[in-house]
Amino acid sequence: MKNPATIYLADDDFDDRSMLRDALIARIPGVEIVEAFDGQDLIDKIKPASSPLSMIILTDWNMPRLDGLEVAKIMKSDPGFKNIPIVMVSTNKEQKMIQQAYAAGISKYIVKPVLWTEFLSVAENIRSGFEKLAGR
Repeated sequence: MKNPATIYLADDDFDDRSMLRDALIARIPGVEIVEAFDGQDLIDKIKPASSPLSMIILTDWNMPRLDGLEVAKIMKSDPGFKNIPIVMVSTNKEQKMIQQAYAAGISKYIVKPVLWTEFLSVAENIRSGFEKLAGR
């Protein structure tokens, strides 16, 4: 598979962010990953980006400054970025909270993995999403 696009990965937990990054690299050869340590850092890095059509955002929910829900609301209210797929990866399993995330505009909600094999499975799902975006 050719380089599909850029993944913006926001998580304030360094270990979780590193595991997800490594799994994505293992399952999506050549992918570009831009890491952010919280929601505000993510927004700052996305705004100057040149091609919103070739992005997917992976964001944790619970982060300082801007959380993942606030990120989704900001992105979906911006006409230039509202079509960027947002995948929320969070430890929160509460159905009411998950519905709130979908109402804010996320494309998919994934309960945060614990095991390496689960991280790889998440990366496979993201790869499939890229292939769908590319019309394959």
